This record gives sequence, C-alpha cells and structure tokens, in this order.
Amino acid sequence: MTGTAGFLWRYLLFLLCLTGAAVNTGNNLLYLVLSFMIAFAVAAFAAAGRSLRKTETTLLLPDEVEAGRAFVLGIEARSSERRLPIGWAEASLAKFPGDAPGTSLPSLPPGGRAVISVTARARRRGVYSDLGVKLKTSYPFGLFRRRRTIRIPCALVVTPRRRRLRSLAIESPLSAGSQSSRRAGDGADLFNIRDYTTQDDARRIDWKASARVGRPMLREFERDQEPTLDVVLDERVTGNAWQAPFEDLVEKAASILGHCDEVGIRGRLLVADAGGIARPLAGRAASRYLATVCGRPDAPPPESGAGSGGPRIVLSLDAAVRTRVHLEPYDARSIASTRSGSGP
Repeated sequence: MTGTAGFLWRYLLFLLCLTGAAVNTGNNLLYLVLSFMIAFAVAAFAAAGRSLRKTETTLLLPDEVEAGRAFVLGIEARSSERRLPIGWAEASLAKFPGDAPGTSLPSLPPGGRAVISVTARARRRGVYSDLGVKLKTSYPFGLFRRRRTIRIPCALVVTPRRRRLRSLAIESPLSAGSQSSRRAGDGADLFNIRDYTTQDDARRIDWKASARVGRPMLREFERDQEPTLDVVLDERVTGNAWQAPFEDLVEKAASILGHCDEVGIRGRLLVADAGGIARPLAGRAASRYLATVCGRPDAPPPESGAGSGGPRIVLSLDAAVRTRVHLEPYDARSIASTRSGSGP
C-alpha cells in the first residue's frame, strides 16, 4: 500500500503498538510519546479540514465551447482565512461532460488568490449547469486525505461539433424576394433626395440641391443587400431524441452556419413554433438553440415556416425533403482552402 493511505495505516499500526507497550510497561515516557502522536494526528485531521473549508473556488468558463474541441477554462481559488495560510489541494471538475485532467492548487496566504488553467474537452452538446470542483488535500503532514465538493452556480454551453463543408447543394432556387430592393439605408448608391428634418444627420445634407431649391435637402442612399441563407432543421423524429442520425443533422446545421460566418454570408436558423410561424435565429442565439434542441414527433414540418425568400437548406431525416450536404472534419486549413475556392 502506497501514498497517503499506506502512510496512515503504518502510523496507526505504530500507534497501536506504542499503546500496548505503554499499557504493559507503565512507562510514563511512552505515555507522553503516545499523547504527542495522538495530538499530532488530531491536528493533521483538523488542519486539512480547515484548509478545505477556507478555500473558495470559482469556474471561469468561456461563453460557449464546441463539442469535441479542446478549450481552456480557469479554476479560481481564494482564501477566506484572514490570519493563517491555507494549504495546497488537488482540484478536479465534478459533473463535467467530458475529459478534464486534475490540477494542483497552491498554498495561499491569508486572503490570497490564484487562477489555474485547465485544458478540457466536452464530449456532447448541451447546457450543463450542475458543475462543481472536487478538492482533495493531505495537508499539512500527508497523514489524512480530506475531500470536499463545491457546487458552483454557472452554466457551460456546448455547441454541436462542426465539420468542414465539402460540398453544398441548395435545391431551392433564388426567388424574387431575394433580389436587391431599393430601400433607404447606409449603402453607397444614391436612392433619393428629400427635405431635411431635425432628426436627420446633418452630414448628409446635399448643399447643391439645397441652394437650388432654397431649403435644406438630404441625400438618401440605397440599402446594401446582404446575401442570406436560411437553414431549416426538421425536428420530427421518432424514438430516442439523441439518436445518431438526428445528431448528424444538428452538426450539419451548425457546420453550415459556421461556414456562412467564415465566407461572409448571413446565415440564419429558421425555427418554427407551435403555430408554424418561423422565427429566425442568428449568431449566438442559433448556437444556443442547436446546443439543446431535441427531436420530437410532434414538431411542425419544415415547409410550414416562411423564410427570407432566398436560398434555403432543409435538413431532415425524411429522404423526400432532405438536402444533399456533404461534410468532413473541420479545421483551420480546410477553412482557408474553402475561402480561396481550392477546397474539395
């Protein structure tokens, strides 16, 4: 037997032998040594417990992480003791949905603080709020190993795994609604010249037109049209909502939206509510929805919600509406090749 447990058993065995010798011989010196060893053990047990009680921890988490990809989180340790230092401890994550190695927290002076970084990897998407930190210490003499679990009120958002787009086939053509429309905005092309009001930006006053008509006139520019790609996830499934085919659809949706961000296309996730009305989600809102979405048999069909009128990708387990999207592992090199047009 090795480590703290082995040392503790040897210590207790020696203490038992010393007790027998003191009782049989009546030697006062043996009783004195026995008392010292018992006090030593009690002090070690109390010091380890006090060290854990006076240690406060906090998890420093990123806003969201991707499933299967390594990320760095921080464990902040603070000492609530104002007079004496607290000892070192071994820290590990509790209820973490993946791989996270343990680390060591250093001894802290009174009121001290330390932040230790840990490289972790979450296995599966979701929002995990029941996280904590497990502390173990054999401070100060290595005689006892005390444990404590600290629950921390925080949430880790794990988005679906992303893969590189190898090819993408959009089966619905561009409709008339996706063509550029002439509306006032912040573009570069002149749209209209109208009377100036006090709510307008004075920097856009057209001085030549103002001098010609005798009153302030304002230049309006045509609004730039940003290409938009709508992604529709068909949530209709039967059986287990976490089955592999549905997970593959969720990963495809996340990969397409991530690809849109990389190439400068506005990507939106269309989510239909119970009444069949489409609700567009983009950016972090779309990522968080995909982190927790579960397939359900009573979900509305993907055709029930209207989009922007532009290109649409429908991801479904139904072969009749499934769009062909081919993916492969997602990394920085493949993003660069996709941008330059040299990817497979």
